Amino acid sequence: MPNEGSGLIVFLNGTSSSGKTSIAAELTRTLFGYEYMGVDEYLTRDRNLDEQLQRQDEQGIVKAATDAIYNFHNSIAARAAAGRNVVADHVLWDSELTEHAARTLGPYHVLLVGVYCPLDIAKEREKKRGDRILGIVQCQFPVVHEGKLYDVTVDTSVLRPEQCATEIIDAINSRQYISRPTREKFVVPTEL
Repeated sequence: MPNEGSGLIVFLNGTSSSGKTSIAAELTRTLFGYEYMGVDEYLTRDRNLDEQLQRQDEQGIVKAATDAIYNFHNSIAARAAAGRNVVADHVLWDSELTEHAARTLGPYHVLLVGVYCPLDIAKEREKKRGDRILGIVQCQFPVVHEGKLYDVTVDTSVLRPEQCATEIIDAINSRQYISRPTREKFVVPTEL
């Protein structure tokens, strides 16, 4: 049972270049009192990760990136525990990160949002952005939505950010986030 008095976490999960940040901007513009938190900022601000990248230490890079993402999850949880509402922009590309998110955010209300778009469109956006390593979308695409039970999904190839935000706000207003315990949304049991 989520902690009463805690904030709501609107958790946007999708590949890089799927449109999460544009949706998050629209949500924080429209919803009063929601704070944006993006995993990219946590990764780019992490000094240890930066040092490992400069050293080109592959094991160090993986450890530092994982630690930064765990800190991101902990920061989201701390804000929710303090009663603050959060729009989190994330890419859960592996089971370890997904399990950590489920464990860390489990005590709070989470509206889990799947942000979809076809691979070819995400790859084209990645190329146009110019600030991404080409191929990241290709790697994330087959796994990012695996094992997630979303409260709501949006397809950014057919909906503009404002329309996606409207669907998400409708889900918030109808309290769809209480449909099942948070931990169950992130990790689908392998045995039924």
